[in-house]
Amino acid sequence: RPAVAALTTTDSATVAPYGSRLVGTPLIMTDPDMSNPANYVNEYIANADYNYTPGVYGSNMTWGSPTDPKIVYCDAGTSGTVKFAGEIQGWGILVVRGNLELAGTFGFVGLVIVYQNGTIDDSFSMSTGTPRIIGAVFVAGGNGSSFNMKGNGQVVYSSDALIIASHMGKLQAYRILSWYE
Repeated sequence: RPAVAALTTTDSATVAPYGSRLVGTPLIMTDPDMSNPANYVNEYIANADYNYTPGVYGSNMTWGSPTDPKIVYCDAGTSGTVKFAGEIQGWGILVVRGNLELAGTFGFVGLVIVYQNGTIDDSFSMSTGTPRIIGAVFVAGGNGSSFNMKGNGQVVYSSDALIIASHMGKLQAYRILSWYE
């Protein structure tokens, strides 16, 4: 699976310089049919275990575990940034509306979604230190949205991490048990 999927070849070119920090096959894939996170992100927000507003947060924070993943929601607003720096570990789903900056020894296993509604731009940045995401990152925004990796940040695709995130008990799950006409 690709480490990063982008909607357009222009978006793919924006991510390409960070190829040495991405792990997946291929490293970057262009997929114009990717789903819009607005179609499902409201369910994640409604079920969030942790909520953050614009600001800097850090040091000795833990969100869940491999057997008890959590949903973390950050509302950075239309022009703010949520920055996580220091020793932070998390499992599950991280949703950020607006700008996200990661630094220090931030580690997350699962799905990370950074998005913005309307035409406001958003950004995802691994600024300094050794932030690491195991799972997948989904960045969606208007023209000018950015993806930036500095320091020794790394994104590693993991289907196992995404399975953990997708099987959280609090999320709606539908399965047909039986049917009749």
